[in-house]
Amino acid sequence: MSHFFCKILFLSTRRFLLCAGLLLLQLSVGIGSAHAQCFSGGGFSEEDTALVIRQMMDGEQYTDAFKEAECYLKEHPEGQFSEEFRFTQAEALRHETEFVKGNPRPVLQRYTDFLESNPKHPQFREAALLHQGELSLRLNEFASAKRALRQLLKEYPGTTSANRAHFGLGRAAFYLGGRIQQQQGEDTARQWYNEAAQELKGTTHFQLSKKELQERHWMLGWAWWFQERPERAEDPWHQYRQDFQSEGEVSADRRPDELAYRLAVGFQRNKALGKAEQYHALVVEQHPNSAHYAESAFVWAELAHHRVVSAQHDQPLSAEQVAPLVAHYRTYLATQDTQHQGTVHFRIGSLEQQAGRREPAVSAYRDYLASGDTEQVAEVRFRLGTLHMQLEQRPQAIREFQHYLKTKNTTHRPQALYLLGTLHEADDQDDPAETAYQQYLKTKDPAHADEVHFRLALLYQKRPDPTAAEQHFAALVEQHPQSPHRTNAAFRRAESHYTVLVSRKQAPDKQALRASAQHYQTYLKLGGQEFRGLAHYRRGMLFQQAGDRKSGIGELNAYLKTPKPEYVADANYRLGLLHEQSEQPKSALRAYRSYLKTGAATHIPEVRFRLGMLQVQLGDLQAAVKEL
Repeated sequence: MSHFFCKILFLSTRRFLLCAGLLLLQLSVGIGSAHAQCFSGGGFSEEDTALVIRQMMDGEQYTDAFKEAECYLKEHPEGQFSEEFRFTQAEALRHETEFVKGNPRPVLQRYTDFLESNPKHPQFREAALLHQGELSLRLNEFASAKRALRQLLKEYPGTTSANRAHFGLGRAAFYLGGRIQQQQGEDTARQWYNEAAQELKGTTHFQLSKKELQERHWMLGWAWWFQERPERAEDPWHQYRQDFQSEGEVSADRRPDELAYRLAVGFQRNKALGKAEQYHALVVEQHPNSAHYAESAFVWAELAHHRVVSAQHDQPLSAEQVAPLVAHYRTYLATQDTQHQGTVHFRIGSLEQQAGRREPAVSAYRDYLASGDTEQVAEVRFRLGTLHMQLEQRPQAIREFQHYLKTKNTTHRPQALYLLGTLHEADDQDDPAETAYQQYLKTKDPAHADEVHFRLALLYQKRPDPTAAEQHFAALVEQHPQSPHRTNAAFRRAESHYTVLVSRKQAPDKQALRASAQHYQTYLKLGGQEFRGLAHYRRGMLFQQAGDRKSGIGELNAYLKTPKPEYVADANYRLGLLHEQSEQPKSALRAYRSYLKTGAATHIPEVRFRLGMLQVQLGDLQAAVKEL
């Protein structure tokens, strides 16, 4: 009461008596009693009564003020202060209700009744519209709240409560949008979220409590997020997260980790992957207890992986690039979540393989197979096969390629068959190697076709099966002009054909002999050097057998001009015969004498005899006698 009496000192004598009477009245029944007697009936004027009621409101004696206003209105229903005191009753009841956190509906009804009385004083009407709107919000009567607040802004465009009005309108639109979203779906509610965003984005801290300001940030962020505008939600949610203080249990949609996760999802949905990665990382690094921790750990790793791989333009990653990515994936594995476990093991295996860390890659791929995931089983089996090959673990490599070939996957089937063939061949398992190579050729894959033909031909040469060997050498020569094995295959084809030719019981005809000679010619045209001499020698023999003495002589002479010819004696012997048959005695003499110089003994008697006869033919009987 000290505050009350200080004011009395400045009153007139009449007002002093008025306040003294008020004091005696309060002391007689108890200060603030709901059953206080009406002061206005004590012969005081309306002005004095108004002064008392205002003093009560200033002194936060809302119950007494309400009662005294009620008394006044009964005494003066059309008095000069009746409009003010109807408003005062609503204000007093509002303050009392807020203090005890009571039901706001009676308060709302007071303001509604006041406004329906068509008050003339703008100060009271302006405040009543604001409170009517805000109380309607508390009662979730969003349409009513919007009507009141819009009426306020329409009638009083310069109102000092504009910030609160826009805040209330935004809040009403936001929660109305939430209700419509539940009933009709997100697309229908989007217009309400847009309305909420437009109202809230211009609001400031003016006239808003810290709690209301946080509410503003929270709602504005969600309003933009539901419109798929995470870039607009980012700033208000940043403010919300920065000022967040937990007060008891907080709903999921208000937790900072949830908002960070939603931003990540929103940016990811809009293909802003850098931002999405940033916010998934934030969830992992700042909110280890988040319900989204495992999911964000996985997506963070995936987005980082995508970023690094995309920048490489299909080039393999370095060990330095791989290390942080593997660490991200292992963060997810540490959560013991199983939803993406298979994918993560596969990614780790792929990364370790790119970094050249074969054993960790094998381990990761084994973990993938143990995870129960089936999407990448075929790919993993193939990769394990190649890794075991690189680690020189042939039995394991064979087993993995066989596992791969049992799947329905065809992506790596040709390569797997080719590699399986080489592995069997390296283990001297010729039959399985042949089977793998033959299956490879059936795939029509061109990548290793020339080499497979070459390897098959060599296998058939070992058996020996010169006919089959010739077929594969021929396929290589005729179908693969760019093959590095073509020249070698051309000679081996000629040799295989020659082997078949001379092994026949029936003597070959001239056409067969010339065809065989042509195969050697193919080798020579390809520029073959390693077996050039032998090719000329074979051609000389074949032409000799075919009766083409001129070509035979040319090839045998070409053979003798090659470095270190192996069959010098036989070549000279054959040259002698060919020259003799061509009636070229002098050339025949030179060839036979060259034969004798080699020291070969096989044809000495015959050669001596032929030399003698040639000397007789040339008229040198003395030389003939010597030879004979």
